[in-house]
Amino acid sequence: MERSGDEEKCLSSTQTSPRQQSGAGVKISEKNDQMSMSYTARLCLLNTSEHKESSTIEHVLTPNLNSQENELDRSSTTISNTECQNSSDDYRHPDFEVQLDLNDPENPKSWPLWYRSIIVACVSLGSFSVVFHSTTYMRNMPGMLQEFKLRDSPLLTLGVTTYLSGIATGSLILAPLSEMYGRRPVYSVSMFIFVILVLPCALAKSLPTIIVGRYFSAFAGSVMVSNAAGSISDNFSGKYRPLALSLWSLAPLNGPAIGFLTAGFVSEKLGWRWNNWIVMAVSGIAWAFLSSIKETYRPVLVRKKVLRLRKETKDNRWWSPYDHELNLFHKLRDNISRPFILTYTEPILWFWNIYIALIYGTFYLSLVSFPIVFGQIRGWSQGITGLAFSGVAIGTLLAIACEPLLRYIVDQHKKDPETGRIKPESSVIAVCLASILSPVAQLCFAWTSTPITIHWILPVLSGIPLGAGYFFVMVYGVNYITESYGIYAASALAGNVVSRNIVGGIMPLVGSILYRKIGPRWTGTVLGALLMALIPIPFTFYFYGHKIRAKSLMLKKMRLLSQLEEKSAGVMDSSRNKGNRILIA
Repeated sequence: MERSGDEEKCLSSTQTSPRQQSGAGVKISEKNDQMSMSYTARLCLLNTSEHKESSTIEHVLTPNLNSQENELDRSSTTISNTECQNSSDDYRHPDFEVQLDLNDPENPKSWPLWYRSIIVACVSLGSFSVVFHSTTYMRNMPGMLQEFKLRDSPLLTLGVTTYLSGIATGSLILAPLSEMYGRRPVYSVSMFIFVILVLPCALAKSLPTIIVGRYFSAFAGSVMVSNAAGSISDNFSGKYRPLALSLWSLAPLNGPAIGFLTAGFVSEKLGWRWNNWIVMAVSGIAWAFLSSIKETYRPVLVRKKVLRLRKETKDNRWWSPYDHELNLFHKLRDNISRPFILTYTEPILWFWNIYIALIYGTFYLSLVSFPIVFGQIRGWSQGITGLAFSGVAIGTLLAIACEPLLRYIVDQHKKDPETGRIKPESSVIAVCLASILSPVAQLCFAWTSTPITIHWILPVLSGIPLGAGYFFVMVYGVNYITESYGIYAASALAGNVVSRNIVGGIMPLVGSILYRKIGPRWTGTVLGALLMALIPIPFTFYFYGHKIRAKSLMLKKMRLLSQLEEKSAGVMDSSRNKGNRILIA
């Protein structure tokens, strides 16, 4: 396999090590030179794959790859001139590499469990405040209709659409900031802006002011949706990560239910503006907590450790794989383009984005349908109408309570012999259950909502499978994407966040019109039939997902990178041990 000129520059930088420059008189074996060459080549390739995906994505997704060797050669030859030149000018010796070991006190995963739990609670509260603001608006609509003298209720639904659109666009633009500055400063600044932008909604004198204010507040608060799962991964790994994600989701996934249950009474007794003041108070508390927790993002912590070691030892040879200069423009460009490239080229994401988006959209559509069925048709008061959403809250809580049982079932699956871990498809069993619960919930609600002679408890109880199905899809469906795409998970999830929030914003707008045109019974029937048609998606991935992943070009490249890293690391370790024996002798 021929090497490019740029690759030769990278490999040539390994000829002189710090030990040779020091004149210690120790003859480094030929094996050590091989170790250094292998290490630098691996470093260049990994830097390219993790931080320059945008420059290689076209090669990775090209279907005309004859063999794995050819694909690896493509990846290797995309090393940029700048990176190779830097490697030549300032060789990074593996002895001075800085990482966070498992027992390192600076590693978030080694912190006390109680403190990591506090971090999860703080992030969960921040996510809750953003979701809470999206649903309290629905209970403000009757008051706004009366105060602004509006006749068109679908016009008010634009407030939901613009809010979810703000989350979608904000996730693409603000998410990469954490890669540059860390989780804590991004959370702190964005939540502060979110709190401030709730103020125009509370003091608004017209509907356009509210709609515009909600868009920009959602834009700022989107990091609590897009980066929250990353914060959980910073602190937990392995079998404890799904449990931590479930505990984190306890607040945000119940945010719609809590907002629906409480906001109606607040609007009825104190006025609709008071819901905005409550959102400001809750998000203000979340901002204070998020500003006080420690940084958890690994690359930022490693970079700080490198700077500290250089200062303490007065030796600039300390380095880390994250020392490269971060360019905001390139980060934004990559973060905006890469999710769309993955979304349109990865069949796995085609199906999962569609499925999760429709589940998410039907859930937000229920925020529109419940006031119509219980408020307008059954004549319930604004506060009592909110109590109809208690079934959804119960369903979500029951799903969380079932997490240990589901985790036990998932752990009974056979492990992948190549990785030694359970395959990602094992967690899809929860989504398979959700694929049955969701259409059942829609059909039950549709055919018990009217006429009013049917007891009200039946449509309320239909919210239980709706809430449980929503929880299983949002936790285990997202977890499948994360486990499948590894280092590309952030880009894959960003595309998922955009797609589901776009669909979630459109469906309430269209659904409110359908409920008035054809009634709740037939609208719910159409939605139930649509969800039934999607049942084969999770079952297909449960049984054949491993074969589908094996055909993914992106995942194939990721496996090749992992194999190269393990092979090079093995050469490095054996060579370092031999070098140590020479020094001792």
